Amino acid sequence: MKKIILLLALVFCLGFTGCQNQKKNTNTQSQQETKILNSKKQSQLSQTMKKYGQKQNVKYHEYNGVQELRITNGRVYPDIFKTDTFYLNNKKISIGWDPYGKHHYDYEVLAIYNADLSKNNHKTFLFCRHDKKPIILVENDNSNSDKVILKQSPDKGLNSAFVGIMNGFNK
Repeated sequence: MKKIILLLALVFCLGFTGCQNQKKNTNTQSQQETKILNSKKQSQLSQTMKKYGQKQNVKYHEYNGVQELRITNGRVYPDIFKTDTFYLNNKKISIGWDPYGKHHYDYEVLAIYNADLSKNNHKTFLFCRHDKKPIILVENDNSNSDKVILKQSPDKGLNSAFVGIMNGFNK
């Protein structure tokens, strides 16, 4: 009789522990599915880019994660990350659309904004994370080459706003 009671207690404990582990796995999974640029931060960035565009009298279009973003020189985001080679400071870099931070690119692209300024002129902002720090890269190369030249955004106000958004101390 004691053996049966011990056996039942053991089965109960193992079953309970298994349920707890399953709950942990579910919680861990949902945490991993969280975008780095959550909806609050995305909204703040959208407002920042709207104001930035108004100051320049330019309308920036945002890549929404679903519909491709076509720019004047024929490039298509995010497909371009798979087909073209990107350079920053004359060095080839690993970059890609990665809103969840799962692909381990050197530059994880979290948001893309583009303005077609004229028929053959555009300005594309790539809001990225590099070494877990926010950075804005700019592409305005109008060639049709598969070599994409990037530069770090020189705009101190925009850079500061993005750092604030990413670190949670922006209004």
